[in-house]
Amino acid sequence: KISKIDGISGTTITRYGVCDTAAATAAKTVTITNGTFTLETGALVIVKFNNKNTANGPTLNVNNTEAKEIHHIDMMIVHRCPPIEQMGVVMEALEGAKERGMIRGIGLSNVAQTADPEGAIRAFSGYGQLDLVQEGGSLLNRQYAEKTAGICKELGITYQAYSALEKGALAGKRIENVTSWTNDNRAKYKWFQSENIPSLNRLNDALKVIAGRYDCSVAVLCLAWMRTLGDNVSIMTGARKLEHLKDSIKCLSVDLADEDIREMNRLSDDLNASI
Repeated sequence: KISKIDGISGTTITRYGVCDTAAATAAKTVTITNGTFTLETGALVIVKFNNKNTANGPTLNVNNTEAKEIHHIDMMIVHRCPPIEQMGVVMEALEGAKERGMIRGIGLSNVAQTADPEGAIRAFSGYGQLDLVQEGGSLLNRQYAEKTAGICKELGITYQAYSALEKGALAGKRIENVTSWTNDNRAKYKWFQSENIPSLNRLNDALKVIAGRYDCSVAVLCLAWMRTLGDNVSIMTGARKLEHLKDSIKCLSVDLADEDIREMNRLSDDLNASI
C-alpha cells in the first residue's frame, strides 16, 4: 500500500495541478487540492500548464510552499532514426513538447544506420525544426563527415560529431599488440584489426609531424580538423582523465593551414584505400 508518492499523500495516483499563470509571468503558482503536498528533496508534482511560458527564469510555487526553478530538457534526441512513415508522428510529439516549454531543441541520431542517411535527415527536418544531428564523424571517415556537415549547414542544423578520435585510433599512440583485445570493444572496428595496425601506426606517425607544427597532440590536431568542417559543427569527445579533457579543449585555439588540411585528407584517403 502506497501512503506517499512524489511528495503527494494518498493512495491513488490521480492528483495533479493546473497552472493558469500568464505566459509572461515568471512566478508560476499551482494548487494541489486533492491531497497534501510536502516540499521535500525528491518531491515531484504533475502540473498542466495552460499557457506557454515566455518569461525568463520561471519558477513554480506549489501550495505556497516555496518557489522552485522550473527546469527543462535542452535537447531531446531521437537516438534511433524512425522509419520514414513514422517521422511525422514523432516530430509532432516533439514539437508539442517544445511548444509547451518542456524541451528547447529537437535532435536526431544514428542516421548512418539507415539506407539513406541524407534522405533521412531531409525527410525528418521536413516535418518540423530539426535543431541537431548527432552522428559519428572523424578524419578517418572524412567523406561522410564532410557530407553530413554540408547537409546540416544547408538546413540550418547543428552537426554534433561523436567518435572524433575513433576509439583512440587517432590518439597518436602506436599500437604494438592486439592479441589481448579479445574482450575489448575496439576489436570489432576495422582500424584495430591486426592486419590494419601497421597502416594505422604509419598514419599516426605522419600526423605527429603535422601536430608538431602546431605544438599540439595528434588528438588535438584531429579535433581541430573536425572544426574545419563548418561553424555548425559541435564535437562530442570523451575523456577518462582530466588532463585529456584539458588537452582536447586546446583544439579551439588551433587553426589549421589549408596545406595541412589537404595533407591530412590525403593521409586519411591513403589509409582507407589500403584496408
